[in-house]
Amino acid sequence: MKNLKEFEALIKRYETITLKEIEDMFARTLRGDVKRRLTGFGGIRNCTLCAAVWLQNIPNCKECAYNGLTGRMCTLGDNSPTYSGIDEASNPKQLLTAYRTRAAYMKLILEK
Repeated sequence: MKNLKEFEALIKRYETITLKEIEDMFARTLRGDVKRRLTGFGGIRNCTLCAAVWLQNIPNCKECAYNGLTGRMCTLGDNSPTYSGIDEASNPKQLLTAYRTRAAYMKLILEK
């Protein structure tokens, strides 16, 4: 696992992001860019976890904390509900809830 430090930093980001910060980003950014700009969510080119395990032109998912700790990529299996929660959030309150839920789930992964 090469991105454990980034995994822990992302948990902290998800836990500390504020509703006001999300609302401000919704007000001044195209809706599709909000999650990417706030946390790097939504694609391998923006994800801090992917960047830490980058190999040539793609992330090496075998080296990712999600794969190493859960045996599945970040969007699959048990990881899917909280990933989908962020992906499908359509307003600031939903997104804040989804971030907090994903952080709690990520903490459980670390405990295992």
